Amino acid sequence: MPVLGICRGSQIIAVAEGGTLYQDLSLAETSLKHSQGHSPAMPSHHIHVEEGSKLFDIVKERRICVNSFHHQVINTPGDRMRVTARADDNIIEAIEHKDAKFVLAVQWHPR
Repeated sequence: MPVLGICRGSQIIAVAEGGTLYQDLSLAETSLKHSQGHSPAMPSHHIHVEEGSKLFDIVKERRICVNSFHHQVINTPGDRMRVTARADDNIIEAIEHKDAKFVLAVQWHPR
């Protein structure tokens, strides 16, 4: 069954796969504001997408602008997951399962 995790869903997938979280962004090294105070329709920062990933197949670009409304982030994605996008400050923004046909998780809210 295809799975798409969004925001907290990406965090849940990471933990279910043995990964870890930063419980609060203040614990991670970050230079971007990942919790925006405006409309979800307004993108707030860029991410870098890994070529060859399912996410790249969908967005067809290496760099996209996304919205952001979270205070927790993935620290480690778990052994069976791979990181497929990061923000400019190196925060994990997307992960994918290495073996499953389609398990994709993104930290932002697609619009």
